[in-house]
Amino acid sequence: MSQSQPKPSRITTVSAGSRASDTPLATRQALQPEYGVIGELDNDRWDRAMRVYRKESVVFWQRFARPPVFDGQSVLEVGCGLGGLCVDIANRGAETVLGIDIRQDDIEFARRFRDRELPTPSDHIRFSCEPLSRYHETQFDYVVSKDSFEHIIDVDGMLAEIRRVLKPGGWVYIGFSPLYHSPYGDHDRRRTAFANLGVAGKLLAALPWGHLLMEKQILRRHSKMRREPVTSMHDLNLNKLKVGEFRKKIQAAGLAAESFLVNQGNNKVGKVLSALRALPGLEDYCTYNVYCILRHAGEITE
Repeated sequence: MSQSQPKPSRITTVSAGSRASDTPLATRQALQPEYGVIGELDNDRWDRAMRVYRKESVVFWQRFARPPVFDGQSVLEVGCGLGGLCVDIANRGAETVLGIDIRQDDIEFARRFRDRELPTPSDHIRFSCEPLSRYHETQFDYVVSKDSFEHIIDVDGMLAEIRRVLKPGGWVYIGFSPLYHSPYGDHDRRRTAFANLGVAGKLLAALPWGHLLMEKQILRRHSKMRREPVTSMHDLNLNKLKVGEFRKKIQAAGLAAESFLVNQGNNKVGKVLSALRALPGLEDYCTYNVYCILRHAGEITE
């Protein structure tokens, strides 16, 4: 991924298909599938990778307008994490799969996960920390990214690189959540920042859109915890991308959106947000996920 990325932080993923109950925590889980993990154990990584491979991958593909057809294709995953989705893509018939990520320890784990889960020699699935700029033009039939585009700081550069390595007529499948301006778009940065405040901290973490009101306080507390300056959400791996901005960046990169779906899922809170986002001025604040299918502009022919 882009070398302009900030220091990586480990994240763990909760199933995006889970239903929300009436509790604030369950609401956050429904709208925000990632939580920070410090000192994650190897067993937790196995569980997380297996969850992506066996469960979340199914939900992920269902949320697009149509599923990809990987048979005999070359596929790149941007932000592959622990490799669960790459293994799923290989099992869906891809000829070659490359997963890239900025976390070297995740890449090393992904290789072990691949070797354990695939019954046949796995040389056609590779994992790397090399930036996308190292790869040749028009190399991949598909580029896929799951829950990474809310973290990529240089979105313009990444989209340009994706278009460069994509074969003419190739496909891009991008799905990510939550967007920063949605109710819990801080990816639990509040919960981490205010963990030592007990009940008060839990209430602050449960307040919808609270991170937008408390951003300065969140940054100060993270600076204190890290003992180094944290001056913006970029330092916490969040790009604050708005849905309208993402659409413009797609077009500027020379990609065309064949499908652009938002707020995909079955939870009740999401349905309420989908109704509210139609009101003037509320689109950015009530859009919590994006699932889009892109292609080279001018190459949209069947």
